[in-house]
Amino acid sequence: MLQTKNFQPRQYQEAIFLTIKQYNTLVVLETGLGKTSLALMLSLHHLQNDLTKKIIILAPSRPLISQHHRYFLHHSTLDPVDLALVTGKIPPPQRKALYKQSLIILSTPQCINNDLINSLFSLENISLIVFDEAHHAIQNYSYVNIARLYKQQSTNPHILALTASPGNTKEKIKEICNNLLIEKTEIRTEKDEDVKPYIKDKQVSWFTIDLDEPLLNIISKIKQFHTSKLRDLKHLGITKPINLINKRDLLDIQSRFRQQLQQKNPIAFHAISLASQLIKTSHLIDTLETQGISTALKYIKKLESESTKASSIILNNQNIKLAISSLNSIKDTYTHPKIRYLSSIIQEQLLKNKDSKIIIFINFRDTIDEILKEIKNLPHIKPTILIGQKQGLSQKAQIQTIRDFENNLFNVLLCTSIGEEGLSIGTLDIAIFYDSVPSAIRRIQRTGRVARIKPGKIIHLIASGTKDSAYYWKSKRDESTMKSLLYKMQDSQNKETQSTL
Repeated sequence: MLQTKNFQPRQYQEAIFLTIKQYNTLVVLETGLGKTSLALMLSLHHLQNDLTKKIIILAPSRPLISQHHRYFLHHSTLDPVDLALVTGKIPPPQRKALYKQSLIILSTPQCINNDLINSLFSLENISLIVFDEAHHAIQNYSYVNIARLYKQQSTNPHILALTASPGNTKEKIKEICNNLLIEKTEIRTEKDEDVKPYIKDKQVSWFTIDLDEPLLNIISKIKQFHTSKLRDLKHLGITKPINLINKRDLLDIQSRFRQQLQQKNPIAFHAISLASQLIKTSHLIDTLETQGISTALKYIKKLESESTKASSIILNNQNIKLAISSLNSIKDTYTHPKIRYLSSIIQEQLLKNKDSKIIIFINFRDTIDEILKEIKNLPHIKPTILIGQKQGLSQKAQIQTIRDFENNLFNVLLCTSIGEEGLSIGTLDIAIFYDSVPSAIRRIQRTGRVARIKPGKIIHLIASGTKDSAYYWKSKRDESTMKSLLYKMQDSQNKETQSTL
């Protein structure tokens, strides 16, 4: 008999299960509250009703779908042969055989989508599709086409969509729901009484770190150039106060004046270049304020390799030249204040408990190298990095890195955004946000990495007076907005259901 093992459904999971077995449902659960368990419960329910139909479990990356595969093996009585882990690495004839012989197909969406397009198999005989990390189901992502084909090919499509954070606007949530044929929404957070017993304490703290004089002097030189270019915007008819002009405004300026190139407006080329100069110098300032010296120098090298007028104007400016000269003169001896602070946190934790597990989230790959260089010789530290394929780590290597971290070969994991999404990375003691993200989705995913099994700490490092602070508060506001929208949707849907009974 097919059933779960090594697993006892929680009260809120049983309540959600009553909904998901009847309706196409978007389930929003904070990381660690058992979204994968719901996928398993519903899969076994379908197979118990009809063993002639198959099930598809989708997740955006190979490490994540591999994790789901291990979970299904460990927590069910399914025979391993009935669970097919399918990726693009497997030749098409072999994939076709796996589709035929397996009861549950676990795959990345790109692989399934390509095989559907190439008619390698059909969704006609699929009784359930689970879309994990369902917030990806927008625009041209593979999830959207798979759901569309499922609606066309199946007489009774059943969908379970799982995410910790679908977005903070009605439009974004509605787009996901429409694309995945969603009928009901289920959300649970730490405020729900049936969830509170399972929430582990998270000690959240943030440290505002002042930038020091050597760095402020260099940034000041770049800001002089930047401010002069902002003033030049006034000659283009821009009325917005220059201190309020942001990247979106600059992109709008570029877009508007590109349309005037065909009209041979002589100001158009100047306007586009000016906006580009401002975007590039803004990024350089942000990098110096929130990342590190070597990360900024690598960005300057990128500007030097470009043949654009904007980059040439920037690099030929006297203030910029002085700033670059100063950066080069201190690059071997100076450490960014945030990296110094980070080092002290790691050192203090590992001296207190050398068995601690620490994950550090960092936006930029280059910053990871700079931090790694600084911390690798600290006492008791065994650091490793988790980065994406485009940044140089294959999916196979990503999976091995996570396993090595879980098996205590490493105790500090420095990762880019790949570490945020869905991955269950053991019993972490501390999650450190080296920099802030403006996205509520990414904030929630980062936060969910810690306190899954035992209490843990979350530490935000915020460079004083920089985008770190703005992004921190923006993502916090957006998270609150998202939860409020979802609870309202859930209540409205429940009232509609009750009125029809």
